[in-house]
Amino acid sequence: MKDPKRAYRYTPLRPLGRTVTLLLALGLVAAAVDLGYDIHLLVLLDAVIEERSREAVLDMAAAFEWGDRILLPTLGILIVTAVAFLVWVYRASANAHALGFADMKFRPGWAVGWWFVPIANLIQAPRAILELYRVALAGGPAAPRRHIGSAPVIVWWLLILFANGADRYGVRRIGSEEGFESFRQALIAYIAGDVMLLVAAALAIFLVRRITAGIDSAKAAVRTG
Repeated sequence: MKDPKRAYRYTPLRPLGRTVTLLLALGLVAAAVDLGYDIHLLVLLDAVIEERSREAVLDMAAAFEWGDRILLPTLGILIVTAVAFLVWVYRASANAHALGFADMKFRPGWAVGWWFVPIANLIQAPRAILELYRVALAGGPAAPRRHIGSAPVIVWWLLILFANGADRYGVRRIGSEEGFESFRQALIAYIAGDVMLLVAAALAIFLVRRITAGIDSAKAAVRTG
């Protein structure tokens, strides 16, 4: 069994934090594109329902083709961002342990590993991020952390969960056999999910920047002390 008190090596977090921030910004742009696309589809669908014209149907078909073109780049950005984010989570947690922050409930491996455990990840993954957020705002290993709020992390996580729920609802509505109305409800759900993801991406950028700056500042405080 590995020694639970083994030391971690401190590595400056800022370069990795900047990379993750940039990728999150690209993800925010991708979410904005998805939002615009879904709104465009909704407008075209309403035109098809109202006009029943060949031109409206052709416009809808063209929009679907354009959607197929942006699907792979969007998924690529999502995957690369997720991997970079988890690498950042590991490094942030390892740095906090290296600096000597006491009573941390999540070791670096589990700060990442909980993301891959079904059901448990709904609770443990945001708790690991919340711990890093409180460490970053504490200012130093000896500073108390219990008084530090959790609102940004909770709001960020709830937005992700609700956006995922909206997406799942949209998939179910598209799979139903209720015609145009079910498709319309699916698009509205997708639009709501896109808006929540936009806000979640903005909050994620805030959290990454705040945690990165806080942990690197704690390193400076430890060195000075």
